[in-house]
Parts: sequence; C-alpha cells; structure tokens
Amino acid sequence: MKLMIMMLALITNLAFAVEIEGSDYSKRHIKALDRAIINNCGYLFDYVLVSSEEEVIQIDQGTRDVKYRTILSAVRRIDQGISDNYRISILSEYADHYDHVEKDWGSYSVQYVRCDLVD
Repeated sequence: MKLMIMMLALITNLAFAVEIEGSDYSKRHIKALDRAIINNCGYLFDYVLVSSEEEVIQIDQGTRDVKYRTILSAVRRIDQGISDNYRISILSEYADHYDHVEKDWGSYSVQYVRCDLVD
C-alpha cells in the first residue's frame, strides 16, 4: 500500500507541466531544460528565471540558430519545511531545422548544466 501511495504521488508530480517563472521560453525548450536538469542535478522544483542571454547566429537566407545562456534558481525539498536552494547555469541551443522526433520545426539541445547549492 505504501508503494502504491508513493507511485501515485510521483505520477501526480510528473503530470504537472514544468514552468519557469519569468521566462518566455517555448514549451519544448523548457522541456529540454527540465530533462537536462533532472539528469545532472536531480529533481528540483519552483524554477525562477534569474537571467537569460540570447545570441542569434545568422546561417544563410533567413536560417538562424540561437544560443542561450540561462541562470535559474530552484528548490530541492528535503523534508517537511526543509529545502535547499540551487542556482542552475545552463547553456542551450536552438537549431533551425526540422525535428523529426518532435515533428515540429527547430530543435532544442542542452550543452551544459551546472547546479550550485546556495546558502
């Protein structure tokens, strides 16, 4: 029974869409960032955009790629009322081509993620 309750809680948590407060990133970009953060830092919550820089690279005849430098703050809940705060630095990229996996134009990838515990 305890296992069933834990599985239900996990599924309920994963069902909610991830959001980054203060960001205007596309849902696919946020999804790529979230996957990379989970893989590199574990499960964090309450993402807030601290800063964001974009570098647009003109390729040819209107084709453009975009490199993003993003800094987020997030929280890891440890126990009731106890949590750790993190500062997350991310380098990601948008490539202007057809993404066959997502079946949409453009693909997002994450090159670098660093999570630092903040006092």
